[in-house]
Amino acid sequence: METSATLPPLFEKVQTKEKAVAVLHTSIDIPNDGLHFSPSVPETIRAQIVDALLAMAETDEGQETLYTAFWCSGLQKVDDSFYDPLRQLLDASGVDIESLQ
Repeated sequence: METSATLPPLFEKVQTKEKAVAVLHTSIDIPNDGLHFSPSVPETIRAQIVDALLAMAETDEGQETLYTAFWCSGLQKVDDSFYDPLRQLLDASGVDIESLQ
């Protein structure tokens, strides 16, 4: 599961000062704040947790909680292919993902 991040309020405040922040480069969207499970957690428990979090994210109160805790505006369920663009970016930059483990 991946969170849909939004810019934190601090960044918005910086933009209103005399010197605005200049964007030098924009990359692909880089996944962050993923929910991961230990291999020992049974698939049924994983599904229950994911379903509960996704249901929570559909309510106003749940969205407020997500923003307060993580500065994110929503959740989405993804599979491993979601990380392929990041893998391609790392590969193009010469980073060996396996060596990072």
